[in-house]
Amino acid sequence: MVVYHGTTISNLQKLLSGVSQEFPGLYVTDTYDRAKRYANAQAEGIVSPDFNSLKPGAIVVELETKEEIAWRRRPDIHDTLDQCEDTITTWNIKRIIFCRYEYQNTVIQINNKYVNANEYIDSLTTRYTVTEEF
Repeated sequence: MVVYHGTTISNLQKLLSGVSQEFPGLYVTDTYDRAKRYANAQAEGIVSPDFNSLKPGAIVVELETKEEIAWRRRPDIHDTLDQCEDTITTWNIKRIIFCRYEYQNTVIQINNKYVNANEYIDSLTTRYTVTEEF
């Protein structure tokens, strides 16, 4: 099953192993747009349903899992990020979605080291499908 996880580029490294490092697992949602809201909230520190594009530092990861998903759903008018979610413990990364424009001349911290953001993203393209949102 395909699921989505919104996060920040500096937290992406934790997802590359395909195994959750935390209990109860990795929180995922059912659509790209919901995951985008999670990612933007983490990157910007603001929860808003009105984000139209990924903000600086935000990324969405499309994952495939063999685990059974039991979505916890709330009405669309429920004004939180957790309208539809579940947790998974193992996955394969299908696609990483970000906005490259936001990373021009940017340095990010990965594994306690500062690296060029574009070089880091480019290094991922050898192992994963990386898609740019415009």
